[in-house]
Amino acid sequence: MLTITYNLLGTAPGPFFTGFVADRVGLLGALQVVPLVSLLAAAAFVSGKRR
Repeated sequence: MLTITYNLLGTAPGPFFTGFVADRVGLLGALQVVPLVSLLAAAAFVSGKRR
């Protein structure tokens, strides 16, 4: 289940969202902003572990 979730929420849409943000703010801005999404993922994993 973890692998499926990781692929559906992490690796699969990652390039799409990076490209979307890059179209809006430029590639440098996208590469600075997109990694912040990993903090949200980490918070979701911590929340899931506690429940």
